[in-house]
Amino acid sequence: MELQGKIALITGAGRGIGRAIARDLADRGVSVALLGRTEEQIRAEAEAISSVGGRALSIVCDLRTASAAQRAVETVREHFGGLNILINNAGVGRFATVAEMDPADWDAVLRTNLDGVFYITRAALPLMFETANPSAQTGGDGFIVNIGSLAGKTGFVNGAAYCASKWGLIGFTESLMLEVRDKGIRTSIVMPGSVDTTFNVKGLNQSEWKLTDRDITDAVLGILEASAKAHISRVEIRPNNPPPKR
Repeated sequence: MELQGKIALITGAGRGIGRAIARDLADRGVSVALLGRTEEQIRAEAEAISSVGGRALSIVCDLRTASAAQRAVETVREHFGGLNILINNAGVGRFATVAEMDPADWDAVLRTNLDGVFYITRAALPLMFETANPSAQTGGDGFIVNIGSLAGKTGFVNGAAYCASKWGLIGFTESLMLEVRDKGIRTSIVMPGSVDTTFNVKGLNQSEWKLTDRDITDAVLGILEASAKAHISRVEIRPNNPPPKR
């Protein structure tokens, strides 16, 4: 799809993968709505994009409530008039054994990583249906890309809450794909392995083998820029040279 002139909403856009995706989309002429819980972060990112000629809007939102998600989408409608692309990137991790996990941590993970995706997607779909063009020539210009994890198919110790949320996200994504693909919207999930979402200064950490924000952003752009005939429904990304398991 030609991205110039499209409109995107990116959750968790104040840092890491979400920030990288927002910047790359803005560089391609996409109007971007940056959604996050920390006002200072997302406002700064929106201002940085606007300072170089991009169109950006910052929206403070806690996705764990349906009403907040609805208000965020209405803000996008009022400011940009439509919505072509939804990137569900916001997520949290709380790690402990099942026996030791605080129920509040379990709730935080599931409510953000799964409920939040449902709330913002449900709120966004009516606007996306209005905006999408489900013609045979274009294949539709609507996209929903969910940022999942390989933890959605492989469990690990202390990861029950996180893995459950990402396992659920796969099922949500695949069901949604079948519901909206004839309405001009292609739905995909990107599943990275270990990602270093901090600035990697050589010699100061041991994360050089991990994936970077750039690796994930490249995958997202590949999905969005695919031909009208292609629906890339799932992308799995692994570090190429991880340390050996002991």
